[in-house]
Amino acid sequence: MASAAGVVLAGGRSLRMGSDKAAVPWGGTTLVGRTCEVLAAAGLDPVVVVSAAGQPLPGLPSGVEVCEDPQPDLGPVAALASGLLAVGNRAPISYVVATDLPLLDAAVVRRTVAELVAELVADPGCEVVVPMVADHPQLLAAAYRTALAAPVAEALAAGEQRLRAVVGAFAVRWLSEDQLLDDPIVRSADPLLTSYTNVNDPGDLARARDAYRD
Repeated sequence: MASAAGVVLAGGRSLRMGSDKAAVPWGGTTLVGRTCEVLAAAGLDPVVVVSAAGQPLPGLPSGVEVCEDPQPDLGPVAALASGLLAVGNRAPISYVVATDLPLLDAAVVRRTVAELVAELVADPGCEVVVPMVADHPQLLAAAYRTALAAPVAEALAAGEQRLRAVVGAFAVRWLSEDQLLDDPIVRSADPLLTSYTNVNDPGDLARARDAYRD
């Protein structure tokens, strides 16, 4: 498989959680720490965390890089541009994920990246692979061509802050639930696709912890 990087978006405002999601304790680490561990376990290198300017981050696994998003309060489009730019030319593909998916499994990450690798062989124009789970596009658990840093930044400079609109302008390959679960490794590791369970508030977090213990 072609080399791929991991980009973790950790700079959200976390208003509904009531505290910084990235620093929320999870299984002996934190949400951002666990996300970095999963990406490393999936073989991604480098792993880059995008934080808000001045945002204090908890301890991160060895080798994880941090870049600050220089454009405050502009949402995930700005963070996506910063993360892809930080990866630069070190990997042609970047798996981009929010820090609030505590049940993310490395098998799902690998499957998504592998789909973009395969698509690039069949269709060199393909730019993004986005899983579609529970009828929702998982734009922040998706594989992007790292070279999209420039067009994402250009869209932001033109005033576009809606991630769905930005991604919709690219050549997207949608990855269905059935296609994810056709992979026997994914089917064994995450048969319910709980990888895409995001936590926005303390209630979500409690339910995810219960699922994690199960």
